[in-house]
Amino acid sequence: MELSRELIAVDLEMTGLQMKTDRILEIGAVRLVDGQLRDTFQTFVNPHRKIDARITELTGILPEMVEDAPEAEDALRKFLAFAGDAPFLGHNVIFDYGFLKQCAVNHKIPLERNALDTLKIARKVLKEPEKKSLEALCGYFQ
Repeated sequence: MELSRELIAVDLEMTGLQMKTDRILEIGAVRLVDGQLRDTFQTFVNPHRKIDARITELTGILPEMVEDAPEAEDALRKFLAFAGDAPFLGHNVIFDYGFLKQCAVNHKIPLERNALDTLKIARKVLKEPEKKSLEALCGYFQ
């Protein structure tokens, strides 16, 4: 894959870990052009279900923050309009991409995108740090 001048760094928050049964709570993204921040995107998504206390503890998302949020289809369409054709970038991005793809399938929205996974890259090219979590890498690179 040729490295694009433009990338969309994406991060999702979900109601759980199962893409077929759990739902997206929040989509956050930044547009990077030649490594420089150019634009941001954020939307909550109404999951139409109770948010477990452990999810609120992990994400900081309270039920009242999503009760009047856009429907999943509207949120996804807005995010894809923001992203354009740029490849996605993320740490273990396949996980977030899986949730986006499931949402797209559920709403008959085409979604095929190249992505760069910083977790896979770190595992291939870095000997240190031993752990390759986003937190460990941020600490390592300061």
